[in-house]
Amino acid sequence: MSIGPSCTPDALGVFCASEKDALMRLNPATGKVDWTKPMSRRQVTSFSVRGPLVHDGVVFVYSADRSQGIDAYDGRTGERLWQLKGPLGEFKSLGGVLLVRLDEGPSDTARYAAHDPRTGKELWRRELKSTSSNPFYEGPKDTLYADLRGGEGGIARIDARTGRTLSRVDAPKGDLWLATVHDGTAYYARWEDDSGVSAAFFVQDLGSGKTRRIDFPWSVEPEAPPLVQGDTMYIFDYGNETLLALDVKRGKPLWSSSRDLRVFSEPAYHAGKVY
Repeated sequence: MSIGPSCTPDALGVFCASEKDALMRLNPATGKVDWTKPMSRRQVTSFSVRGPLVHDGVVFVYSADRSQGIDAYDGRTGERLWQLKGPLGEFKSLGGVLLVRLDEGPSDTARYAAHDPRTGKELWRRELKSTSSNPFYEGPKDTLYADLRGGEGGIARIDARTGRTLSRVDAPKGDLWLATVHDGTAYYARWEDDSGVSAAFFVQDLGSGKTRRIDFPWSVEPEAPPLVQGDTMYIFDYGNETLLALDVKRGKPLWSSSRDLRVFSEPAYHAGKVY
């Protein structure tokens, strides 16, 4: 089955990847293709396409040789800057580095490497044991947070350039999903009897470790991680097909959308509007 293109907008243009093109840049005003990097036609047993990741003018995609490695391109010129041979797992840009999972498939123990986004130089690698399949989150300048529950325990703050653990706090007890981390604060949802439905969430200061509980106005079934903007959390409730806005300081609901909204991605915020 053919997979359609997956695209990411950026100030430099719209970057798209597909089974046919490893990467192309489109002019957002005209739709004109500025340049294209063709995909190898080599036959492989498994292959994935994901939306290009753009960081500071560098675009990252799964490699054009279909090895499930990573290619890094200059977003302006289309020149390939560097490459990591595959197969590799997921990758993301956090704390000013490119984080790459070196293993594939589900496992509580995984190996990660951090690379300089512009040069590809490996800065560090580390094995983590965690119950989370995506344990890393953005921290304050040049740092990361890592969910180490199921391994060393707690939430660790890590130097993004060295991989060294700077501090760690104990996570709240219970069967909690670390939904998101924003501005040094962790937001956990508590599942009700392994149902995927949550009636409460916990807000933890990752500096002091202090935690407080906030109750949802009804049981919520999150389809995607929530968005925190300032003192407001926006969360999509799949079960009730509604977007809920909560004041996280007071723990009070602000508003909700109509109950026929079908959303499968995280909310986004720009210039006073939620998308």
